[in-house]
Amino acid sequence: MIDHRIGGIPVVDDNQLVGIITESDLFRLIIAQQKETANDSKDF
Repeated sequence: MIDHRIGGIPVVDDNQLVGIITESDLFRLIIAQQKETANDSKDF
């Protein structure tokens, strides 16, 4: 996305636009997963 300067990707279901995934959405997901992984490793 960054290389091609794309800020959002349409989400389509049965030829209908149902949403848009943005670069921000992906960054938030990655951060949430890293926090979850860090919390899981503290349990050991």
